[in-house]
Amino acid sequence: MGRHYLIGHGERLSEPIVLPRGGATPKDIYTYEESRARLQPELHSAIANLPDDPALAPNDVHVLQMVLHPKYLAKSYHPSGLLRAAGLSLVGSKPVRITTADDPDKGARLSRTLLVAGHRQSLEHFDSLLQDPGVRCEEYAGIKDIVRIERIDNYAFDDKYHPAPSNDAWYELVLHELDEDLAPDNTQKFLELAERLGVNVEERMNFKANNLLYLPIRGPEEAVKRLAEYSSVRALRPMPRLGLSPISSVRSIREPVTLPEPPSTASQLGVAVLDGGLPPDNPISSWVDYIKANPDADDDERFLEHGLGVCSALLFGSLKSGQQPLRTRITAVRVLDSETRSDDPIAMYKVLNNIENVLESYPFHYVQSQPRSRFAD
Repeated sequence: MGRHYLIGHGERLSEPIVLPRGGATPKDIYTYEESRARLQPELHSAIANLPDDPALAPNDVHVLQMVLHPKYLAKSYHPSGLLRAAGLSLVGSKPVRITTADDPDKGARLSRTLLVAGHRQSLEHFDSLLQDPGVRCEEYAGIKDIVRIERIDNYAFDDKYHPAPSNDAWYELVLHELDEDLAPDNTQKFLELAERLGVNVEERMNFKANNLLYLPIRGPEEAVKRLAEYSSVRALRPMPRLGLSPISSVRSIREPVTLPEPPSTASQLGVAVLDGGLPPDNPISSWVDYIKANPDADDDERFLEHGLGVCSALLFGSLKSGQQPLRTRITAVRVLDSETRSDDPIAMYKVLNNIENVLESYPFHYVQSQPRSRFAD
């Protein structure tokens, strides 16, 4: 049997890989004293700018950002010792481009922002350690990792808000789900603040991923932006609209087409197509199992032909290629329906709910999905 080549030369993983040994430990860019002198004023200023309103920071827990020097992006350089010494918890990260103090003429380089959470008391203790030039790194294991940090700052509204075309006063808000030992009132106090501000939170349509809670919210712009000042809010943007483009052209074939017989035995390989569903009288029903993610909704006629086309292409490929059909049945899942209209401002979340409900109920190995958002995070 010939070798099947994979994207990125993945077939090479079937052979032993010998890693080079040796290499000296790289020298730090900054000394501890240089980092302490530069970062302590930044930390002190960030603490001074923390909100005093307990409604914005329940349990007096706050989120700051620490930007890594580009040299220290590898996992082996992660400043976990520094976070332990400062009593802080890593709650997330995101890419950023920065100019560094050691080479300001080099221009912006790709780095990473660490979002860290902690009690105000922990932040103030961290500040006091950096203020004291007599603190010995040996006494506070991990404090020396500060040489890997390029900048410390508040995680402010401008860092959270992502401008986009408005969407009928609907927004997508992302909330950090902080550890209950750190901030037991985090989520509940957020919902209470939203209610006081007159912002409607669609809790039933939330999504969770990587300790982040994605919420559709609706309210006056000023109230929504005030809500974004809540300490554990990760991001806010006008609700993205779902890009729904029905299939625009289907070429008819004059010659008759005879479909091959479906597999006689069931395959253990679970393949699903998440799309617009199938027409009632379709010619591939013997090859396809059919699931309606929301059985209470009606079909959207515009997308049935698209669902049929995607399933046919997956099963049989090009009619003129002569390739063998896929030797397994597939499952067509209708996730686009009468409830996911393109003019619905929260259609994206309805489609995501349909997808989540299906993936939680069926153990598919491969999934192909067509719906997409117009905006990328």
